[in-house]
Amino acid sequence: MTLKICCSCKEEKEESLFSKSKNTKDGLKKYCKDCARIQGKRYKEKNKDKVIQSKKDWYEKSKLKKIERTNKELKKGYRVCTICGIRKNINEFYKRGNGGFYSYCKVCQLKIQKEYHLKNREKIILRKRQYNNMCKDRISQYNKKYYIKNSVDIKNRVKEWNESNKEKSKNLKIRSYHAREARKRLLLNTYTKNEWEECKKYFNNEHGVVECAYCGKEIEKVTQEHFIPISKGGNYTRDNIIPVCGSCNSSKCNKIFEEWYPNKEFYSEERKNKIYTYLESVK
Repeated sequence: MTLKICCSCKEEKEESLFSKSKNTKDGLKKYCKDCARIQGKRYKEKNKDKVIQSKKDWYEKSKLKKIERTNKELKKGYRVCTICGIRKNINEFYKRGNGGFYSYCKVCQLKIQKEYHLKNREKIILRKRQYNNMCKDRISQYNKKYYIKNSVDIKNRVKEWNESNKEKSKNLKIRSYHAREARKRLLLNTYTKNEWEECKKYFNNEHGVVECAYCGKEIEKVTQEHFIPISKGGNYTRDNIIPVCGSCNSSKCNKIFEEWYPNKEFYSEERKNKIYTYLESVK
């Protein structure tokens, strides 16, 4: 076992703890990996704007060669995975964002990701929560645009998944139902069948058919919508239930009405006033 002294921490360490270098006689860097990591963090903290700009410049330059790199790899047709060492078809590797393909195959990458997630589960969950709280509005806007653009594809994928995972789908629905019922028990629960029939009559159109309080479509299967969501303390009472279609019920979910409704294509000031008038009249 060969040892080497780090020029930064002055400690004697194994050569495997030093990165490779073409510019030194022994082929290793003068400082160990730990010291390099610490120095790198310090530099990034001191020169944050410079580092970001440098990355942007590099990305713009590399973008020009993106197609060239990808085509070169495709023409070759194969790669040797740096982890398992097996020669595989180029389609067995994920594409890189700036062109070309990753050096490790899809199978090895998934293994690495699974191992990392198992080791750092709590850390990942905390990091995601922090990010979601910081970028709540941006994520919400992106999700809305994505759903509108890909709504048909999303519905088909969900349908396919439910059909191919019937047991899992059933268990998820049961868990969701029980969680919802548990929340209901903690809230006021006085809504009656007669009150529901009167509510539906209020939202009937001139043909005597119930219209969705949100989008205005005639409904065959009427669903009860908590105007103030259960998750936000909405009671199961006369002044918090309105008739809506299944699509609107799912779309609104646990969102606040005033934040959700104005952004919908079917937004109507008239229907909005009708909802508020009804809820006020039954208080």
